[in-house]
Amino acid sequence: MKSARTSTSPAANAERNERRRIAVVATVPYTVNMFLAPHLAALARRHDVTILANGRVDEIAPVLRERCDFIQIGIAREIAPLTDLRTLAELRQHFQTGSFDLVLSMTPKAGLLAMVTARIVGVPTRVHWFTGQVWATRRGLARRALKLLDGVTANCATHLLSDSPSQRIFLDEEGVIPAARVEVLADGSACGVDARRFKPDRAARNAIRRQLRIPDDAFVALFVGRLNRDKGIPELAEAFAQIAPAHPSMHLILAGPDEGEMISRTASTLALFEGRVHRTGFVSNPEAFMAAADLFVLPSHRESFGLSVIEAAACGIPAIGCAIYGLCDAIVDGETGLLVPKGDAGALASAIAKFAEDSTLRTRLGTNARARVLAKFSQDRLVDAFLSSIERSLHSQTSC
Repeated sequence: MKSARTSTSPAANAERNERRRIAVVATVPYTVNMFLAPHLAALARRHDVTILANGRVDEIAPVLRERCDFIQIGIAREIAPLTDLRTLAELRQHFQTGSFDLVLSMTPKAGLLAMVTARIVGVPTRVHWFTGQVWATRRGLARRALKLLDGVTANCATHLLSDSPSQRIFLDEEGVIPAARVEVLADGSACGVDARRFKPDRAARNAIRRQLRIPDDAFVALFVGRLNRDKGIPELAEAFAQIAPAHPSMHLILAGPDEGEMISRTASTLALFEGRVHRTGFVSNPEAFMAAADLFVLPSHRESFGLSVIEAAACGIPAIGCAIYGLCDAIVDGETGLLVPKGDAGALASAIAKFAEDSTLRTRLGTNARARVLAKFSQDRLVDAFLSSIERSLHSQTSC
């Protein structure tokens, strides 16, 4: 945990007076580590930051344990009325005793509970960051109810962020919140890409291919993420089964945790290609797998931006994604990758085959993709934009 400040010099006192107390609410530490670690580490140099999440302090990234305080809360990821009421009471107590100047939330459940409680308590600056809508793929009453809750979150916040321009438009068109109220940092993405980590890497490419027993000259399509229906895993399996017979050197890597029994559900579809389909489970070094691939595939049905797409792009490989909000910001169709209709396994198969058969296309679009990431989506640029946005938010409330 961060050390106490003991200096009593005039300069130190002035700095202390300018510092604000900021609470960051997330359901689990993973969200903070994955999307906010560099932002909060930089923010903690200027202000006193406290992270509230359902987890242990040792699950927080080391750089944040050194600079931020941590409070464990009993927030549940899924809808759980009794637990949610207890969490509201917990947050109310912590917000009151902490005398926070700003509360920041990310993800739907954390946003709803944090923004409602912060408004009740009277926290002057309340910032919620939209990073995708779970109701985008729902229908009927569930869709209407979840959309309504997003509207409550938005209306309880004083400032709103979105990680993509198309998501901001989507929220407006769906009647959740006017686009004018939502800010997109830089050109989009929540955290950008650390180009020192994600880059072309011949050694990593060779190592991963040896590990998975994939020939050096094989064509490798890669998926990194949670294996579930919303990520388009059934269509990806079907697409691979359609084109694999005509492309005997083609391999598919599925890197990520299995959700919804996707491995067993797609087993029969991929049964004839077991030696060419590699299921790795969760990987802590996605950059190595991206360096080992020739094509990144993300046929997701909903995506607020598509961070993995630009991470792959930083490694110099093009991507295929669905033509949905979020992914249309991460992929420039025909320039850094290809967009296909959502849920269309045939179109997905044709796009994969196009890259497999045209190495010149792969090289050209991969080069374009890396150049675009370095110009628009560097992590440093996103962190700077985040810090500026937080300072503006704090200033706008103190000016009122």
